[in-house]
Amino acid sequence: MTDQSVLLAGLALLSLALPVGWAWWQKRQGETGINEQWLSSTARFIYGIGLPYLALIAGLLPPRFLGLKGLETIMALDLSGHGANLQKAVTLLLLECLADGGIVIRLGLAALLLALGLRWGLARLNLESLPSGWSIREIIYDGLHWAFYYAIFWALTGDLYLGVVGGMLWVLLEGALVAWAQRDTPASRLPLLIKTVILILTATIFFYAPNLWLLWPVHGGLAFIGTRRGSGPG
Repeated sequence: MTDQSVLLAGLALLSLALPVGWAWWQKRQGETGINEQWLSSTARFIYGIGLPYLALIAGLLPPRFLGLKGLETIMALDLSGHGANLQKAVTLLLLECLADGGIVIRLGLAALLLALGLRWGLARLNLESLPSGWSIREIIYDGLHWAFYYAIFWALTGDLYLGVVGGMLWVLLEGALVAWAQRDTPASRLPLLIKTVILILTATIFFYAPNLWLLWPVHGGLAFIGTRRGSGPG
């Protein structure tokens, strides 16, 4: 095993330990009435953005493995000069998105229709969808971090399929451990179920078109379908 593989495996373990440890700590502090919102936001930022960014700047993962196509070229350009370089960077990014656009649109529409069917099925079973609670920031965090897991296993195995499957399993393991640390009740497991459905659908699209720029809107649409607009809490 190379040094890079060891570092990637260490990042995967650290990323798994952070939300589990945080959930356990929040559970204990919640029981004593302590709530540090700023600390929670900082921990969420480190988990969602910080670790993937660290892997990128350390050269452990290329941006395209995270679905950030075109970013490598943009980072290599000198954008401090005249506007021609910036225009070139934007053009390259648009071309990358255009190449994957057809696949993402077809699979994205199929995923949205499937999500609508699942929501209708839940309604038939008298199971309400979640109250509106997913923010754009959370969608960006989740999308990037799931892609971070795909990228780690992709780099470790050298195979995109194994990367996506391994990343999905790692996300599911993380969710199960967090639920265990929080001692969730059956009623509170619906958010985990909906996130699992979104994970499976977006991971499938990522396999056929690993482009996170295009996947984020699909992720947002699925999150919107999985929630309802409520007039108040509860």
